[in-house]
Amino acid sequence: MFRALLLVFLALAAQQSFAQQIAVPELQKLLNLEHFRVDTILKKKGYLLMQKDIDSASALYQYSHIDHKEDDKDGKPTVIRSVQYMDVNTEKYSSRLLTYRTYDKEEYKDISVYLLSHNFKCTEKYNFKGADNLVYTNGSETIRVKVFVTPMGDGRRFTAYELEFGK
Repeated sequence: MFRALLLVFLALAAQQSFAQQIAVPELQKLLNLEHFRVDTILKKKGYLLMQKDIDSASALYQYSHIDHKEDDKDGKPTVIRSVQYMDVNTEKYSSRLLTYRTYDKEEYKDISVYLLSHNFKCTEKYNFKGADNLVYTNGSETIRVKVFVTPMGDGRRFTAYELEFGK
């Protein structure tokens, strides 16, 4: 009985620790949902709406999540993640661009493993405005991955990993 309870507790703890991360399949699903569904999903994951800008042809939404690691014994730093998407609608066309950004190198590795294990191949690699850009495609979908370093005034440097999806 004790082992079963311990197993359930560990499973719930692991789920909670990854609740803020958004896996590639979930991000792909967000491309096809209406705003209120995207808003609900992100808020349930602990993301806060930081910016909303709507005009006659477009709507931009930016959500952020800060994963504080105050008493972390493993030395893991605080992780910041953001989801930004823009809907553009004209008389003839409708499209959505979604960007997911994380500063967690381990999460970036997990994303890379997912892409390569799901038949995505890197078809382009180039540097643009200081960011390494990698374009992955599986024949029907394309995902752009950007890796860039932001220097801080105190000499520290932060590496950001960004995924772009579109439809």
